Amino acid sequence: MAERIYSRLPGRARSLMGVSSLWLGPDHLLLVEGRGYTERYRRFYYRDIASIVTRNTPSFTVGIIALASLLALSTVAVATASVDARPYVLVIAMLPAALALAVHVIRGPSCRSEISTAIQTAPLPFRRWRAARKAIARIRERIAQAQPVAAPADEAPPAPAAEPAPAGPPEPSP
Repeated sequence: MAERIYSRLPGRARSLMGVSSLWLGPDHLLLVEGRGYTERYRRFYYRDIASIVTRNTPSFTVGIIALASLLALSTVAVATASVDARPYVLVIAMLPAALALAVHVIRGPSCRSEISTAIQTAPLPFRRWRAARKAIARIRERIAQAQPVAAPADEAPPAPAAEPAPAGPPEPSP
């Protein structure tokens, strides 16, 4: 059996256009973007990676507000239903909304990530912070091995020593 060269990182982006995933290779990251019957592969060599930027998105908060509103509406529907139908209305109206809200909260806050090199910037398939933190920690290890350590920007090299001024009186100018 052949040796596995790639290992899949946490996080996968699904959309109407397809699926994206990120894989660790021996000297590069491989971004796989599947669109129906085709796949597109993009390599990012560890030595060339300039930055990985991850930022919050409002979709987590918007999702909580939308699902909580749906749950509140279904609660009102249960409260206004006739006494005979309340147990069935409760299950039909409240359970899906409560379940969707619980899953959304358990999955955690949402984010967007991008990887940058000197030539290109590409979106990474992380949609939740938990997956992004795990994957970036593994990527950071590989980048540290591939890129030489540079001196921090706040540590400037020492200034050259200035030549001492002459000790005697100044010479008269004509």
